[in-house]
Amino acid sequence: MSVKSNSKTEQRAKQSGKTKISLGQKISDTLKRRILNWEYPPNTLLVEEELSEEFGVSRSPVREALQMLESAGLAERRKNRSFVVKQVRFEEVRDIYEFREAIELYVIERLCVLEQRQAGLKALKVQWLDIQKSHEAGVDPEPAKAALLDQDFHEGLAELLGNKVILNALRSLSERLLFFRTIDFQRDGRIGETCREHLEIIDAIEKGNIEMARRCLLENIDGGLQNVQYGLQVALMRSHS
Repeated sequence: MSVKSNSKTEQRAKQSGKTKISLGQKISDTLKRRILNWEYPPNTLLVEEELSEEFGVSRSPVREALQMLESAGLAERRKNRSFVVKQVRFEEVRDIYEFREAIELYVIERLCVLEQRQAGLKALKVQWLDIQKSHEAGVDPEPAKAALLDQDFHEGLAELLGNKVILNALRSLSERLLFFRTIDFQRDGRIGETCREHLEIIDAIEKGNIEMARRCLLENIDGGLQNVQYGLQVALMRSHS
């Protein structure tokens, strides 16, 4: 049994007419994978000329790719206009997760008292029951795909609230969080935990139980943060060995 692709991120890209991926995007995706796999440790110099030669392209798409990495918080520009892989500071990661918690706690508290929440919750529930069945059958999505599915779940809850300002604020965090979400899902057993936690969150909202919903959401987000912290520590030790 396989998990079907149902990423709202992918759907939004198709709806906006982005059927062709630019060279810059393809290069950016490759460099992102290398950063996620710690092939490029923090402070690794990303040289336009070398990357242009490697990918067999001009400097223009490479420059575009590096700017994408900068926007995603994965690279930073130096004064001489060169780029390096950004040094990950756990304090910054924690701050992002705390901001995310503040937004999402408000979302689920409001959903618990909204009568029109049931239809949207049913769709999310069906999706995560399917993912759970696949997990129990021994088939899990790759970490990068699991990260997108997790992103879509949390954005989906905010979408049900109907507050565009809150939804846009959460989406603005998504690109920065995707790097850390992928690290989270690199831990064995995480997809099974996430299925249970997501379904418990939905169950609590369906019952209108605010305290239970808060507790389940915090377990889900805080557990992810702990996985990220451990993953970063292991990766850093590996990169210096």
